[in-house]
Amino acid sequence: MITNHIYNQYDPRPPRPQDIVFCFSKGRILIRLLSPKEFRCPTVEETGTESLRYLLRIDDTCYFMREDTETIPKGYKYRDIRFTTILSPHDLSFAVMTGYHLYQWYHYHQFCGRCGTKLEHHPQDRKLVCPNCGHALYPYVKPAVIVAVTDGDRLLLTKRPKSPLRALVAGFCEIGESAEEAVQREVREETGLEITDLKYFGSQPWGYNANLMIGYFARVKGDPTPHPDGKELSRAEWVPRNKIKDQFIPSLGSEMIMYFKYHGWFDENTPSEEYFRF
Repeated sequence: MITNHIYNQYDPRPPRPQDIVFCFSKGRILIRLLSPKEFRCPTVEETGTESLRYLLRIDDTCYFMREDTETIPKGYKYRDIRFTTILSPHDLSFAVMTGYHLYQWYHYHQFCGRCGTKLEHHPQDRKLVCPNCGHALYPYVKPAVIVAVTDGDRLLLTKRPKSPLRALVAGFCEIGESAEEAVQREVREETGLEITDLKYFGSQPWGYNANLMIGYFARVKGDPTPHPDGKELSRAEWVPRNKIKDQFIPSLGSEMIMYFKYHGWFDENTPSEEYFRF
């Protein structure tokens, strides 16, 4: 978990040589591997100041973005953006994820949806403004839910058709739906199960998809036999606590799985020994 102080409000400052630059291109980011588990991004000194846009600040380090760079500094390479989720330092991984969230918003909102005029960047606020009709756009956040469904000392783990990982039930909130209603609907649609005793666990921004993940624990209600829908899920099975494998992906879902493995049902008076979130 990040112990640094994050300033995510729009507070642009002139780029300094030691500040960090994110070069994004087609779902990739320019990085340099320092070891199999550690990475860095280029600095302003390495890329220059041309076409930089301010993103955020962590402690005294400012982070900027550019869509790509024709001159790639020695030792750097474009890699899939999600590759950074398993790398350290975690504050840099978090900055990459948040920067990518903003990059996608800037990239896909270049023209006014009301009149078609090219949008302009507001100088004092993080918003895009139409110079013709005055329409303003702010960065969007898509709420999603994730739930650890339990049955005594068993946890429901699922698998999606093209993913090798076992995970918790998750999905997006629909229009006019509360997070708690979304949890119940997603579990019912994907596994055929009913749940009760919803208990809020925590939340996490997940900028790769512009999500805010909202996590819950729940108990199965009635027949515990899962019936995966075959579309969203290819498998859903109960796994005893002592059979759950360790996973240290810095995500809310992984943290919830590990919490159940080591503590069982969630109790806010028993905090997790390790936090795998950014």
